[in-house]
Order: sequence, then C-alpha cells, then structure tokens
Amino acid sequence: MNSSIVPGVNSTAVGSGSSRSHTNAYWYAFIYIAATLVLCGPSILALGLEPFDIGSREFDPFLGMFGSPTAGRVLHSVLFVLLGWLYIRITRLPSRPPLWLAPLSVGIWFLSVPWISPDVFFYLAKGWMEAHYGLDPYTVRISSIEGFATDAIFQSVVPALNTVLGNYGPRFQDLSRVIAILSAGSPVTGLMLFKLVGLVALFGISHGVRRLASMNGTTSTMLADRFWLNPLILASFVGAAHNDVFITAAMIYSVILIIRRLHLAGGLALGFAISLKLSAIFISPAVLLVPIYRRQGIRITMRDTGAILLGLIMGVALGFAYRPEAIGYFGSWMNNDTQYFRSSIFQFLVPAANETFGVGAVNVPLIGKGLFVVLGLATLWRNLLNSKSEAAFVTRSAFELLVLGQLLAMQMMNEWYLLWAIVFALPLLCNATNAWIEQLSLIYMPAVVWAIVGIPALVIATQALITTAFVLSAGLYFINRPESESLIISTS
Repeated sequence: MNSSIVPGVNSTAVGSGSSRSHTNAYWYAFIYIAATLVLCGPSILALGLEPFDIGSREFDPFLGMFGSPTAGRVLHSVLFVLLGWLYIRITRLPSRPPLWLAPLSVGIWFLSVPWISPDVFFYLAKGWMEAHYGLDPYTVRISSIEGFATDAIFQSVVPALNTVLGNYGPRFQDLSRVIAILSAGSPVTGLMLFKLVGLVALFGISHGVRRLASMNGTTSTMLADRFWLNPLILASFVGAAHNDVFITAAMIYSVILIIRRLHLAGGLALGFAISLKLSAIFISPAVLLVPIYRRQGIRITMRDTGAILLGLIMGVALGFAYRPEAIGYFGSWMNNDTQYFRSSIFQFLVPAANETFGVGAVNVPLIGKGLFVVLGLATLWRNLLNSKSEAAFVTRSAFELLVLGQLLAMQMMNEWYLLWAIVFALPLLCNATNAWIEQLSLIYMPAVVWAIVGIPALVIATQALITTAFVLSAGLYFINRPESESLIISTS
C-alpha cells in the first residue's frame, strides 16, 4: 500500500496537529468567512429588488455599487482567488478547520442571489410557462408568450435565454413545474425552493462521496471539508442552484448501487440521470463493465450486465414516456445542431478547421466525440487490468470518462460541469485527483466572470485561459495518475 501522504489527509505520519496548526486553521476560517461575506453581501441585499430583474444584471457581482461592472469583476476575481487559495490551505492542514466554517459558508451562499449564469430563473420560467400558461417548454419560447416582459418570473430570466427552447431532460422539467406552482409566481420564492431542493441533493452527494470512499478502502477526516468548502461548489450549486446536482446525485448512487450488486436499481438510477441531462451517458460504459471486471463467468456476467442495461433502458424510457418532444431536444445536442462553443477546445479548433479546409468541410465536434470513444476505451481497458477492486475500477473510470467527455465531447465548458467529475475524484484520495480538483477550483471562478461579456479581446483571452487550464490539468492528471490503484488510506 502506498504510504505517501495526500495533502489534507490526516495520518499518523503528519501527527495529531500542533497548536500552530489550530491557530492557522482559525485564522484561515475567519478570513474565508470575511471574503465570502464581502462577495455575497450585495447579492443578499438584491433579494429586495423591485422589479426582481436579476437576469439583466448578470456578471455585475456588486450590482452597480462601484458605478462600473468592471470594478466589481476585478474584486470578484480577487476574492475568488483568495477563497481558492484558502480552500487549498485549509484542506492541507493536519488539523480540521472549526466546525462552524462549512455550515456558515453554506448559509451565506444560500442567502445570496446568483450573479453568474443565473440559469435557475430559466428553469423556473420554463416550469411557470407550463404550470401557469399551459404551454410546452420544448416547443414554445418564453419570448413568444404575450406580455411575458411584465411577468415577474420572466423578468428574472437572462434576456438571451428568452428565445431558447427546452429545459434539459423531462424529469427535470417535472421538478421545475412543481417548484413553479409552489412559488405562486414569485421569482424569489422559486429561487429559494430550487436552492432548498438542490441543497438536499448536495447533502446526498456528500454522503455518496463518503460512501464511495469507504467502498474504495479509503478514509479521510477532511473529505467533507474538501467538498463543502470548495468555492466552485458553493458558488455554482448553493449560490446559483445549478441543476447538475441532480444528475450528479443520480450518477454517484447508480455506481454505489451497482457496487452493492443492486444491478437493476443501479441501471434505473443511471437511466434517471440521463433523463435529467444527457451527459450522464458518459459514465455508462464504466457502469456496464463492472460485471466483466468481476470475472465470475459468462453466465453471471451476462445476467448482471443485462440487469444493469435493462434498468438503464427502463429509466430512460420512463423519463421520456410522456414527453417525446424532449427527444428532439437531446438529439440536437448529439448532432451539434447548436453551433455555439465556449471555453472548450472546439471554440478554437472549429474556426481553425473552417479557415484551413473551408466552412463545414470538417466536422470537428464529431471527430472529438470519436476521439473520446477511442481514448475512453483505452482508459477502460487500462483500468480493467490495473484496478485493485471493482469500486476502484468504476470510480476511477467514471472520473476519467467524465474528464475526457468534457474535454472532447462538450461544446461548452461551464464551471458547474466540473461537479460531475469532482464527486468521483474525491473518493480516490490520491495526489493526481487532488491536484486536478485544486487547480481547477483555483482558476475557474476568478476567470469565468470575464469569459462572457466585456472587451471582446479579453473575453477570448479568458476563454482561452479556461480552456488551457482544463487541458493542462487533464494532461497532468493522466501523466501523474497511479499505474495501479495504490490509494492513500488515512489512519485517523
């Protein structure tokens, strides 16, 4: 067993922690909370805005307090760099931070109003148009509703999203509809309801991460802190209430159920995840190969694989059963009908290919998906040969397939997509996965506020920075990953 020490993992080699370590932990905690309050304070005050037109104030972190969004974005970036640095320092200390740090941080972010990609109001609006207006969100645009600009819920939506069809998967639209009904037309109430449901999902994910770590034979007293103090997770899911918490929860419990040999239930969970958001399909090869890894004979392998596949098909079928119009929405994603690229390799490769070979002569996104299949199969084969347990095989394979999928098959690389892979990286508790989490958690949130609006040259440069950071972090991981599953075990 590898005896190396992972930063942030308590062990007897590190010791029980000195008084200096405890003092540093408290200082870091106080600075962390102070920075969070400065960052979120103005948006908490925005809960009283009339009209609640937060969508039109996107990427203005301090809501005009500085007279110019640029000054607010600079402070936003500085504070997120500080939070990212503190996150790394706190989780590397041999002693845990004060117990109040994570709950207080979560509470502050919960009360905040999202100012970066406030897609939650789009989810709410799509639920509202079905619940209140009786319209199909997959075939009707918000902008086509008569008098939409005077409806309080539609006023909170980012203007560019008013012309967008669909609302992710059919099961997520069901949730949006229920929350819209409960909101009674109030965007603030709807926001808080989405946050509440999302927070429940986050607690489920946190439990799933610990459970998966245990199944991998690893433990760490810092695992919860690595999850709940990550500024990217706090901002994207407690603050902005992005819906990826639901797909991520379904994915991690699909893996846990299959490790526990509840194959049909695990397949259903994965099918449910796909009906929420199609990107859950990235981990399906890893899940389906678990019975093959066990090497229990052809008959048992076929039985278990068949149960997983049956559950997956049932989960997807149930998801789309009474919303067949949603199939077309997902089909457009698979066929690259939406030619919009942001902070991904395709943002730069597609224009280069068009310039070199002619517009549309080379389908770069399709080549990327093909390369994902090839490298994904190579990764799965390597893990089948080297993994020390089925839990290690499926956990590492899911993580690596999600990283490769985001790199090679996604047209956009949004910060909230990172949660998919983070939840499978955390339970592995090795240096390569920890470094990947730290690098991207430090870079993404300070940069993203510059990646959409502002001076065109700066926007492109920021998107190039984000893309480069993801490519390099993925490359460094695959270079430094352990050849075998010699994972670090805490003795605390």
